[in-house]
Formats: sequence, structure tokens, C-alpha cells
Amino acid sequence: MTTLTPEQVRKIDNTGERLGKRFAENDVSTSQLRKVFGEIKRAENEFKFEDDTEQAKQTLFLIKPHLAYAAARKEEMQDVKDEISRFMDLVVGDCSDEDMEIFFRIMEATVAYHSYYTEVGVEN
Repeated sequence: MTTLTPEQVRKIDNTGERLGKRFAENDVSTSQLRKVFGEIKRAENEFKFEDDTEQAKQTLFLIKPHLAYAAARKEEMQDVKDEISRFMDLVVGDCSDEDMEIFFRIMEATVAYHSYYTEVGVEN
């Protein structure tokens, strides 16, 4: 596991909160977001425990069609598709292990903040 700097941690937190709040504002359900996150966690496990960065990148890349399908079925998923796909494009390209770690932490923070804002309301 990569050790992140305090500045990186702040950026992860800010990005996760921004995305989580926006997804809550757009009425993305927890189950919709969790389904995507579950697939991302599978890639993270390949990256961390199997030490297979290339397989993890392939797994991430193959999530994009699932996001497109979800966005076609439910309009509120379009923003999720756009944002997560944008991050995936960066990570699937030429990136470092640290970049992969940051991506996984951003996604984790996004789900956590989405749950928070879904529970307490997005006005907070």
C-alpha cells in the first residue's frame, strides 16, 4: 500500500465529498453506487492482493460498459458514468501504483460521502 501525503489525502477527501454529495443530489441510489463500487473493489483486490496492475486496469476498463448501460437505463446514473469514466481513463492509461491507490481511495470516499448525504440530506 502506498503512503499518501497529507495533501493527497485532503484532495481525496475533497473529491470524494464533492462527488458523493453531487450523486446524492442527483438521486443516485445507494444500491446503484454500491454495485459500481463492488466492481471497483474487485479491481482493487487484483491490484493489492494479486499484485496484478494490468489485470486491475483491464477490470476497471470493463466497468465502463456497465456504467454506460446503467446510465442508459436510469438518467441519474449519467453523472456517475461521466465522472467515474473520466477517472478510469486516467488510471487505465499510463499511471503509477500511487495513482491507482488514489483512484481507489477517491471511490471509497465517494461512496461514504454519498451514504452520508443520502442520510442527512444534501443541504448540510
